[in-house]
Amino acid sequence: AEINSKTIDDGEEKKALALAERSAVLLKNKDNVLPLRSDQKVAVIGQIAKECYGQDVTEFMGKISKGYVGYEDGYDLSQNQNRQLISRAKTLAQKADVIVLFLGVGKQREQALAKTKCLKLPGCQMELLEVLSSLRKPIVVILKGSGHVDIRFEKQANAIMYAPEMGSFGGRALARLLYGKV
Repeated sequence: AEINSKTIDDGEEKKALALAERSAVLLKNKDNVLPLRSDQKVAVIGQIAKECYGQDVTEFMGKISKGYVGYEDGYDLSQNQNRQLISRAKTLAQKADVIVLFLGVGKQREQALAKTKCLKLPGCQMELLEVLSSLRKPIVVILKGSGHVDIRFEKQANAIMYAPEMGSFGGRALARLLYGKV
């Protein structure tokens, strides 16, 4: 059976949350963009934010901060390009002070990409990053993956946090890490 917050007690929940929080690694934090401040307007962009962390990251971002302005997919992992998704993500990002951008390969693609030894991010994630970079706003990249990924985008990100599969409490853990609540 899958473990979730409805089937475990508070002690186990606290342990699972602590383990999820400890599994992320901060790779870069230029100009101390992290932790985010509760008075900052924050946009969350990237399909992986809702796909890979057991709990919806955006749900917890809204609970932690009144500055959360919303979520957009920005890309579709199954498509190489989708200008409409990129356009909606840019429109949302224009309302924010800081952009939290989820990049990675996604659950379904990790095993397939491992076999091909491809290091590139799938879909139009790099194109999305280019568009968001043109806004000249701080970008926090949450990089999801369990293998090697090309991070030539490093110069365009103010902060990079590597967050592997974090279990059932990954969404809550990431929101707490981003706001320094750990």
